[in-house]
Amino acid sequence: MKNVRLILNNKSLANEIYIDGKKISFTLNKNTKKLESNYQSKNDSIKLKVVQYQPLYNRLWWLMNMLFFIISIFGIFDRRNKQKYKYEFEGNISLIDGENEIAISNPNRGENKLLSLVTTNQVIENINIKEKDRVINKRRKLLTLSKVLFILLSIAVAITLIVIYL
Repeated sequence: MKNVRLILNNKSLANEIYIDGKKISFTLNKNTKKLESNYQSKNDSIKLKVVQYQPLYNRLWWLMNMLFFIISIFGIFDRRNKQKYKYEFEGNISLIDGENEIAISNPNRGENKLLSLVTTNQVIENINIKEKDRVINKRRKLLTLSKVLFILLSIAVAITLIVIYL
């Protein structure tokens, strides 16, 4: 058995992490304040996949965003992730007998990557991208237009109600 210890240096990278097709859950290490997970494998290598899903890819994206816009008092208290990038990492990591430690962290500035791996093992990166997504950009523009129209409509209704009842 080969033990794999995954360490997340940044909690925002923890959306969906899979090893050999199984979703990995993390626990907080109280000493280091980092998320950690242990995984055991019989194979000589593991397939690591990290995907960050954007809320604008949801099937009911417009309805959910407008609902949060109204509930958060016209977006003032809306703290959700509104990235316009598509994130994905997929790679194979060779394992040695015993303990294997893999640290997942943010890449250096200027690199167009989702993450960087710090390990002594051999890593073959198949996909490691952070790129602008056309679908998300179109939906963000449509959502911004919808929010502006909703605010204008709310102002018009408020003025109409004031004029009628005064």
